[in-house]
Amino acid sequence: MFRPSTLDPRLPQRSSLGGFSLRVSLSLVAALTVAGCLSLEAQKAAADAEVYALVADRRARLGSSAEPLVVEPPADAMAVRLRAQLVSEGQTELLVLDLVDCLRLASETNRAYQAMRESLYLTALDVTLERFLLGWRPFVDGGATISGDLGDNPQTLTGDFTPGFTRILGSGAQIVGNLGAGLFENLLSSEGGGLTTNFALSVTQPLLQGAGSLVTIESLRQSERNLVYSVRNFERFRRTLAFDVAELYYRILQVEENLANAQANADSLRAVTARNEALARAGRLRDIQVDQARQDEFNAVSSVINARQSLQGQVDNFALFLGLPVGTAIELDKSALDRLTATGLQEAELDEAGALAVALERRLDLRTARDQLVDARRQVEIAANGLQGFVGLTSNIGGVSDLAQPFDYTNDNINWSLGLDFDLPVARLPQRNLWRAALIGVQATARSTELLEDQVRTQIRNAVRELNARRQDYQIQDDAVRLSERRVESVQLFLEAGEAQTRDLLEAQEALVQAQNARVEALVDYRLGLLALWRDTELLAVADSGLSRLPEDTDRL
Repeated sequence: MFRPSTLDPRLPQRSSLGGFSLRVSLSLVAALTVAGCLSLEAQKAAADAEVYALVADRRARLGSSAEPLVVEPPADAMAVRLRAQLVSEGQTELLVLDLVDCLRLASETNRAYQAMRESLYLTALDVTLERFLLGWRPFVDGGATISGDLGDNPQTLTGDFTPGFTRILGSGAQIVGNLGAGLFENLLSSEGGGLTTNFALSVTQPLLQGAGSLVTIESLRQSERNLVYSVRNFERFRRTLAFDVAELYYRILQVEENLANAQANADSLRAVTARNEALARAGRLRDIQVDQARQDEFNAVSSVINARQSLQGQVDNFALFLGLPVGTAIELDKSALDRLTATGLQEAELDEAGALAVALERRLDLRTARDQLVDARRQVEIAANGLQGFVGLTSNIGGVSDLAQPFDYTNDNINWSLGLDFDLPVARLPQRNLWRAALIGVQATARSTELLEDQVRTQIRNAVRELNARRQDYQIQDDAVRLSERRVESVQLFLEAGEAQTRDLLEAQEALVQAQNARVEALVDYRLGLLALWRDTELLAVADSGLSRLPEDTDRL
């Protein structure tokens, strides 16, 4: 490729000033180009820093103390480590998980949770864009051209370099300014070339349509409100997911307890069968009572098999829900159920009226619905602004220096203008339709908000009644277990004294197993009902220590 050079003897020599100006211009362009081009990693880091700061601020206002948002799953996530260990080493022992472990795994691997993280990130990313659009926006334009006749040496070199800025003010005014430099070089002669500079500043202020902060900053205002809504949705989803994990966890513990009861019952019936068989061989008991005991023993063993199969299926499904590799052998820590049994039923500390008051004030989805009604009403005002005519006041000033005199400005090369543009509102059918649709949108949003409030009231009333019913049921089943235990002991004494039949013992034993299963079911139901009430009143705290109740003076976003 031919490259012109001032040392080429075929070309006339240019002045040192022209060569210097060319080198300066090209060096400046190269420097600014390099400075303005960040690496992809740097661009990603800059975006993450802005987004994570925005999200952290909004979550802090909401009272969230959870882990910071990270849109990409961490490389040292618990599920990733377990999967890598299983693939490389194989599993040699049971993986014992408590409720906190399960909550952490679900937060790392749940697909819906990851989608919520990504949605929250993108919503915050929109805020950074809207802030950028309403801020000082610098730009740098420029270019360089070398030209000549076909088959001949290059003749001219031209270039321009124009940094500038734009800004939209809250009043709706748009400001555009730039300060540029141009270069013209005649490569065949040292005459007729040099640098020129120019400047320009224009301001356009709408006076009717598009004027004022209501319209001008609406995109930024709505994007920031959308971020608040997204943070609320994210926090509510975290609580809902945590409840789902806890429900699966406690249900598995319930099945394990049922399996233990079934196994104990089968062992007890096996002892009864052996005793009856011995008595029958001694002629002290009829065969029918032996058969009755053996039949109930068979049923008990079948119940153990079915309970164990059900437990294994639920554990496998739970492992899949947690994102663990297929075939991972897990065992749940039973201490959670043991603690519930030891401490009894935790008080809800909320009656129906109190729970309703808390829910109507704190429910994040209800807050968002109310705020969206405010958005809908604001859209009516914005649409009404669009029905007005457009009147714009425009002012401009600029100048271009003479060739080879880059900083010499006189009255002759500086010009200004002041103008008024208008568009009368003679055809506003699209704007009219938008305004009318906005009015109807307010009505629809108000109905949706009212419906959600009624649904929250119904949900809370049902939750409180259900919790009270589960409390009473647990007390009944607890009494039933104690009664059944006394009944079994009594029948055993009468049986040894010959004053009771085998059927009496079998019926008492069956009643005891049913009462034990019913009691643990009522205990789990009450715990889940309490967690559901906290979830539905936004009082459920999801932390590293597990699930607990939030104070009622948090969450103000």
